[in-house]
Amino acid sequence: MSLARNRLFSAALGAFAIAIIFDARASRWVGALEQFDIVDLAVVSVHCRRVNDCYANVLDPNGFVHHLSPGEFIGRNQGKVNKIEKCAIHFVELYKNSDGVWYEKENELRFSDEYRPAGCP
Repeated sequence: MSLARNRLFSAALGAFAIAIIFDARASRWVGALEQFDIVDLAVVSVHCRRVNDCYANVLDPNGFVHHLSPGEFIGRNQGKVNKIEKCAIHFVELYKNSDGVWYEKENELRFSDEYRPAGCP
């Protein structure tokens, strides 16, 4: 009897963990960089294979570096990366105003002073 109860508890705990990771509002899996505020993230490097084919390495507050490509999400406000350039990551965030209406806001994440390469403002 206790073995069956332990299995049931393990299954329920596993389902709960999946529910935390899955964002029901967006009907998609939540990325690792979506748990942090934008101000807590730092662009470490940008690599371009060709023109308009760039990806970035972003450092989170816990010290982990994440690979970021256009189309992925960043920040707590469902920021979707539109474009990655040599000196900045451009993305659009969703905000809800006091009337309950959602609106988009364009934003960018630039290199911090510590990681800024030559030629970037």
